[in-house]
Amino acid sequence: MNVFALEEPTKVKVTDVEVLSSKDRKPTDNPGAALNFSMVVGNDMLTMFDGFLKSALYMAVANKGDAPVKQNKVQDTLVPEVSNQQISSDMPKLTTIGMKLGEFAWDLELIGCKLNIEYGTNGPSGIQADGCKVYRFRIFGQEGGSVIIKYRVEFSDVDSATHGKLAMLKNCEAVITLTPPVVADDGPMENPLPFEADGSKTGEKILTAGEAFAKAHETADAQG
Repeated sequence: MNVFALEEPTKVKVTDVEVLSSKDRKPTDNPGAALNFSMVVGNDMLTMFDGFLKSALYMAVANKGDAPVKQNKVQDTLVPEVSNQQISSDMPKLTTIGMKLGEFAWDLELIGCKLNIEYGTNGPSGIQADGCKVYRFRIFGQEGGSVIIKYRVEFSDVDSATHGKLAMLKNCEAVITLTPPVVADDGPMENPLPFEADGSKTGEKILTAGEAFAKAHETADAQG
């Protein structure tokens, strides 16, 4: 199963910071927060979304004599702080699909993730949040093998001190890890209904074709 995760510290740009507060929030309850991230990574990360996405957007280096591909300069304007990373790829050239799609949304929502943010110039400082919702993914393939990935992370119960730290991150770089929730493997689910997969009642003997034919005649004779 493909799961989006940032297990290793990854450089991102925090493009927006919002305070989340429901209409029925009590004055004593802490509001939540939402962070919008944008990052430039190698296109190998596309396999976290779908095993075929990388090959749909990229291909190997063009053969000699192929028409030159127009360079995409959007990367420099979207995330200038992190666009200078050295990224190598075995499939650096955008396919026709990749060029025509441009930036597109990816339908994915993760619940229960753990976010860790490191930032600061005078030694790293950290912000941790559990039970995060990660969604609103957008993907933008770049010529050369890099890809811009944008997404939104929401979490609740943020105190005033942490909100202040988060506000200072807007339009700045940070290093984050994002861990998906752990799904326990409890084995196969029990059948809650009194029927087997073939439609028979639980515990009922499965008859062969001959036995079923004979039983049908017995029933008919008894009723006749």
